[in-house]
Amino acid sequence: MTKYIIKRVLWIIPVMIGASFLVFALLSMAPGDPAQIHAGLSATEAEIEQFRVDHGLDKPFLQQYFTYITNVFFKGDLGNSYATNTPIADRILQTFPVTLKLSLYSLVVMLLIGVPLGIVSALKQYSVTDTIASFLGMVGVSMPNFWFALQLILIFSLSLGWLPVSGSESFKYFILPTITAGIAGAARIMRTTRSAILEVYRQDYIKTAEAKGQKRSVVIWRHMLKNAAMPIITVVASAFCGSLANSTVIETIFSMPGMCKLMVDSIVSRDNIVVTGTILVLAAVCCIVNLITDLLFVLIDPRIKSQFAKKQKS
Repeated sequence: MTKYIIKRVLWIIPVMIGASFLVFALLSMAPGDPAQIHAGLSATEAEIEQFRVDHGLDKPFLQQYFTYITNVFFKGDLGNSYATNTPIADRILQTFPVTLKLSLYSLVVMLLIGVPLGIVSALKQYSVTDTIASFLGMVGVSMPNFWFALQLILIFSLSLGWLPVSGSESFKYFILPTITAGIAGAARIMRTTRSAILEVYRQDYIKTAEAKGQKRSVVIWRHMLKNAAMPIITVVASAFCGSLANSTVIETIFSMPGMCKLMVDSIVSRDNIVVTGTILVLAAVCCIVNLITDLLFVLIDPRIKSQFAKKQKS
């Protein structure tokens, strides 16, 4: 088990390197010169060239990337912003809590809506409840986040005046963004939960448990949900990582000072070093979520744990 955890942690390194290299390469091919943009409109050629030298932009691409990734892994230095010349790590520490709160709140909404609705839909297959739930799930998956966010703003902010349009000062500022991010994920979780429960419901041990006279709640929570948990956990982890990615749209629409909003603003201003740093953090969070998911699989399914034991003995 320990070897497995170490192996999974080590796999994070190539993922981070691959993500950073891809972003670094795409940004280097993007039109525009960051030195000209951030040196100022009135800057002379000498001042622009000095800006390139100060930020290492005068070096070849591979040398720039090697210097950057070396500083990240061995010094923990994400560099300084081209625009403000302040450490990127400080800006990420200021903005990341907003993005994390939004993703965690969205995850709660996904679980509270998706799992119960999926269970009810599966247990009442082909009923009116199942039809309505399946229709809502289809709508939730298909509906664009930005359109749904605008409708929520029009109704609850502009028309009714119940909730603020932008900011992150208190919980009420997160309500509309959380609903926007949570509905699509809840629809995915509901559909997966329904499929997983239906597959387990057809198994013989469920019929045996019901024939023995066990309570319906015991059959559902102890037998059905536990044995259907692996695909549900997988889609929950995927939905959480997806909510991090969707935060770029949601934080922009609701003007939330989160890390994804920082990334979008940095893309617009060609602050490439900030963009790379934020994507590295997002990649690291997704890798950690996947690691936790794998560990939960081992805890839930004893067959996986026994496989590790056999490998260690051999």
